[in-house]
Amino acid sequence: MAYQQPERVALVTGGAAGIGRAIARRSAADGIAVAIAYHANPADAVVDEIVADGGTAIAIALDVTDRAMVDAVVDAVVERLGRLDILVNNAGGLLARVSIETMPDEHWQRVMDLNLASAFFATRAAARHLGRDGRIVNVIGDSPFHATFSSAEAQALMVAQTAVGRPGRPDDIAALVSYLVGPQGGFITGAVIDVNGGSSFS
Repeated sequence: MAYQQPERVALVTGGAAGIGRAIARRSAADGIAVAIAYHANPADAVVDEIVADGGTAIAIALDVTDRAMVDAVVDAVVERLGRLDILVNNAGGLLARVSIETMPDEHWQRVMDLNLASAFFATRAAARHLGRDGRIVNVIGDSPFHATFSSAEAQALMVAQTAVGRPGRPDDIAALVSYLVGPQGGFITGAVIDVNGGSSFS
């Protein structure tokens, strides 16, 4: 399928659900054409929502731990959308909670491949196409707000400790990414920005 070349193009890994989905939708609302890389969660629904709202989006399957596949997907995004300006390394996960004394080497390697090597593979591939004003944002989540990793009691305690009195939302991260990749974020580089509702100071 051919597309008219947009002004800017973003590749969002893990863009089919959660924070990645919010980033993809916010980017499209900002006028950026979005390539949504997905693995476990299909991205067709997100693409349909973006297109229905007048944006441009494509879905593309990707195993971020496969370096050859990452290279091929980045090249495919450039071929299909004409360019690449923004990379959001959002894919990642805990996989499973395993105590360190019982953790097999294979599990450790899978965690490192998914959360660390994947960002390197994507950044290296994207760097071949990004222009001088290209942007790369790495999203790392360790929030106890997530129901998968914390009990309801732990989540309630964290909310009580925030300065804003509410849990974080995917749109909170998407808003920051929008700023960082936008014209006003051009002088921010190498920064670690903790989006935590002020819990660090409560």
